[in-house]
Amino acid sequence: MHRYIAFPYRFFAVTFMWSWAIWAPLLPAARNVLPGEREFLSNATFPAVVLAAFGPAVGALYSVGTLEGKQALGLYFREFFDMRLGWKVWLAPVATIGAITGAAWMLPDLWGAAHLPARTFLLASPVQLAVIALLAGSQEELGWRGYACAALEERLGPWCGNLLLGVAWAIWHLPLFLIPESGLAPIPLPAFFLFTTGLSYLFAAFRQAAGGRGFAAYCGHTCVNFFGSLLPTLAPGPPQVRYWIWAGLALASGVVATALRSDTRRLAPTATPTDTPVVTSVRA
Repeated sequence: MHRYIAFPYRFFAVTFMWSWAIWAPLLPAARNVLPGEREFLSNATFPAVVLAAFGPAVGALYSVGTLEGKQALGLYFREFFDMRLGWKVWLAPVATIGAITGAAWMLPDLWGAAHLPARTFLLASPVQLAVIALLAGSQEELGWRGYACAALEERLGPWCGNLLLGVAWAIWHLPLFLIPESGLAPIPLPAFFLFTTGLSYLFAAFRQAAGGRGFAAYCGHTCVNFFGSLLPTLAPGPPQVRYWIWAGLALASGVVATALRSDTRRLAPTATPTDTPVVTSVRA
């Protein structure tokens, strides 16, 4: 992918405006101020979540188009969807996300927590499972790791850059915590910040191991959706022990993966104060 020295202000502005504008009409219904609000939320939440999840992609496309010109958009897509990741990178998201999700799902059973049955019925509906895995958030990676990650790592380095991106990622989700049908409302907010920060480090490590190819992060996000759908980590009520374990394991995995990166010893370069990109190829 490309590397940008400028801080991606316009990316974040467009990303948040796109997504929050789509989620905003759901908020009055969630507060029970509209007639028939429950039916409206039931019908509108999933399409709105899917459409709003393209916000980071819209932010990336706007940034690439305005900074480099429309001719650069084709290169952006070709580089993101370059699937020459290598077998280790193909395997790493499946093994890592599968292991931490399975551990978070099973461990509380050992000390007597109420068992949450696996949603194996989803395996009988591959179309439904594919929609959840591929369209319930994975498209966000076109922006988060496909564009912003490179910019923030170039400016701040892998540690601080991905910490900032993980926090921004969590803040971007905040309106969904006010919409019960989104599925995020039961999640403890501090645990969610830990989770997105851990995944930010982990997905960036996948991307770096793949030679800067953003599709590696897309695979990681898809694995989170897939395993998280099959092995539930949210109980009917607090304290949501499984989710806290999942978040903690995600953070630990991300920190370890970042420490093992080949470029973590590199100091963050001095960035220019302008909004002009410096573009170099990082094809492996």
